[in-house]
Formats: sequence, structure tokens, C-alpha cells
Amino acid sequence: SELQSTQKTGEKTLKEKINSLNQQVKNLTDASHDEKNNLSSKITDLELKLTAAAMAEMDYKKIITGLETELKNTTDKLAIAVNSLSEAEQKLVNHSAPTNFSSNQTTSTSTTQPFTPSQSTENQPISPSPADQKSGSDKFSNSSIINQKEPPKKIIIPPIPNFQLPLPTEPPQPGQNNFLTESLMGGGTESCCANGDYAAVQQERDSYKIQLANHTCPDNACSHTDYQEIKEQKENYQKQTENREKEIIRQFITGLQLTDLDENVPVEKVIEKVRQLLAKPDNDDTNAPLGESLDSIKSKDLKMFQDLGLAVPAALKQQTEQASDYHKIVDLRQQILQEYLVQKDHQLQTVNQAKTSLIN
Repeated sequence: SELQSTQKTGEKTLKEKINSLNQQVKNLTDASHDEKNNLSSKITDLELKLTAAAMAEMDYKKIITGLETELKNTTDKLAIAVNSLSEAEQKLVNHSAPTNFSSNQTTSTSTTQPFTPSQSTENQPISPSPADQKSGSDKFSNSSIINQKEPPKKIIIPPIPNFQLPLPTEPPQPGQNNFLTESLMGGGTESCCANGDYAAVQQERDSYKIQLANHTCPDNACSHTDYQEIKEQKENYQKQTENREKEIIRQFITGLQLTDLDENVPVEKVIEKVRQLLAKPDNDDTNAPLGESLDSIKSKDLKMFQDLGLAVPAALKQQTEQASDYHKIVDLRQQILQEYLVQKDHQLQTVNQAKTSLIN
């Protein structure tokens, strides 16, 4: 019992140490996995930032392209307006001149220079060329005709409309940054993103990727130096327990004469066998109570019958000598005594009858 108590105490202490070590290993493993998930989360956030910066850059480019297109359209419209105004002014001059102009003079006065977008005409009046003024002064005899011309109107350039594209208000969703990220990182081209932190963010992202690639979860993260010693103690206790179980099984087999079992059977099977023996009725009475042998009991019974003067029938005597269990001997003893009592009772009745007859 002392050995079993010591063994149970040692097993309990060892199990507690093993459970503690397993819990520490689990905690370290969980922490390693959390660190790995944290790195993956940081990389995802940086990828989203890079994608948002790339999309913002593309939106700004679209805005600039739209403004340039609008400016070009406005400039073209202005050039058309200036040309139309020049033609109107020329028609006005031709309408005010005499009808007897020569063809060559008409041709010279109708010649005007077309307007190009490179010419600066903002807030500048359009007037006839010097050749037209000289021709008009030589041909017109009445200078009041020219003086009656309406002064040219000033050209007013319409303002450029405020062109603005809507900017993105939400970051891109995961899975939408493949093409943009590859276009920014691939091909050896440098990004023209206006975000000054783009290079720093990209460098940080690459650093986290390197850490994630080099990160490995340890198989055994236990940092205790006595781990091997505790493991050996556990194995020793297991061996002692197995040897102790074999010794108990051997004692059961020897003491209870369980010849159909050996010491290598599981202890559960031995317990089941003992239960069967306890539940089985005691039919094999080869030995009498108190460990007395059957031969000794047979001899005592026959001697008792002889001392009592009983004439044991030969058949009952033979059955008593051949009895193989205690219950059989008891039954024969009771039968012999019963016959003896019957004989005595018969003799008593005979004596009583004789006594009664003598008295009468």
C-alpha cells in the first residue's frame, strides 16, 4: 500500500508537470501563430494603402487629362469665335466702301490673316491692316464715310469652366490591387505617385513580407531545461506501474490457481475472472470447512458409527468410502443416523408394548 501511495503521488506530480509543460507549449505556439497573423494583417493593410495611393494617382491623372481636354476645347471655340468676328469686321468694312473699287483693290482689302490659338487676342480690338487703311484713304473721296464706321468690339474670352472629377472616398477592397500593384512594382518603372510616403510604405511592406517568409512556428517551443529529465521520470513511472501490475496479476494467478491466464494479460481481464469466480456457486467441495481433508472426515464418521454400535449397511459404508465431496459425506451421515434413529424408535416401541403387557 505504501508503494502504491508513493506511486500515485509521483504519477500525480508528474501529470501536473506534464500538463503545465503542455500548456506552456500551447501558449508559445499560439503566440507564434498570433505574431504570424499580425504580420499578415500588416502586409494586407500596407497593400491596401499602396493600392489606394495608386488609384488616387490615376484619378489625379484623369483630372489633369480632363482639364487639358477642356482647355483645348475652349481654346478651339475661342479661335472659331475670333475668326468669325474677323469675318464680320471685314464684311462691315466691305459694306461701307464705294462700289467702284477695282477688283485688285477689293482683293487686297479682303485679304485678312487667319487667327491661330498661339496669337494673343485677349481684350485686344480687331482693326484693318495698314494696306486696307491706305487703300481706303486713297480711294474714298469723302473721309466722313470711314469716320462713320462703328468702332470694333472687344473680344471677351469666356471663363474656363471648373472641371473636377470625383475623388475616391473609400479604400479599394482586397483582391482589386493585383493589376495596380503589379503595374507599380513590375517592369522596372518608377512610380510617379504624388504621395511622398509611397516609398516608405512599400519598403515597410517588403520588410513585413520578408519577416513572414522567414517566420517558422517551432515544433517544441518549451524553454525548460528540465524537460528531458521530467520526460525520463515519466517513462520510469510508467515502467514501474507496468511491473507492479504484472506482479499483482502473477499473485492473483498463483493464489487463485487461474491456470488459463498468464501474467501478460490486461489487469481488467484478471478482475473479470475474479468476479466470475466470486459469482460462481461452490459446487466443488473437495475440501471440508477449516481445511480438513475428506479422507479424515470419512474415517471419523465410520469410527463414530462403530462406537455408537451402529450396524452400517454395506451399501452406505461403501458410498461413504467412495464419496468425492463434503456434501455427499454429510448426506450419507444423515441417512445412516436417520436409520439408526428409526431402529431405536422401533426398539423403544417394542419395549413399551412389552412393559404394558406385563403390567396388565
